[in-house]
Amino acid sequence: MKLNKLMVVLATCVLTACATTPEKCDPSGDPSFIDKLSCISSGAYSERVEQKKNEIKQLREEQKATLERITATSIETDALIKDRANALRKLDNLNDELAALEADLRAKNALSESLKQKIENAKNSVNGAQNTSENASIIEKKRKIKDLQDTLEELKAAIY
Repeated sequence: MKLNKLMVVLATCVLTACATTPEKCDPSGDPSFIDKLSCISSGAYSERVEQKKNEIKQLREEQKATLERITATSIETDALIKDRANALRKLDNLNDELAALEADLRAKNALSESLKQKIENAKNSVNGAQNTSENASIIEKKRKIKDLQDTLEELKAAIY
């Protein structure tokens, strides 16, 4: 009789273990003692552990990829900041050269109205390039600088 009761209890535990899924083995819930035993004996607990390990591995890979993108973006940002600083420095140099050229022409009394107008236009272009928004493309600013340098060279060639 005792053996029959023991067999019934044992059979119930084994059958319960067969019906256990990894979701039922979630420790955030409150599984009963029998559920815990069935999770262990059915392998559902081990399966859940493997699922969580795979999720963690996937999240680490995503984190690594995100960090690589952040690093690449940071490098690009640094390069753009340096390019912008160089462009502003070139614009300042152009402005200084225009001022020096205008001073030379005034000293020589060779500043005609057309040269005065060209110098004024070049200065306005330099100021416009300096005042372009920070979001303007570096390529656009480089093009403006190149145009201004060409204009400055034309003015120098016309004078000398």
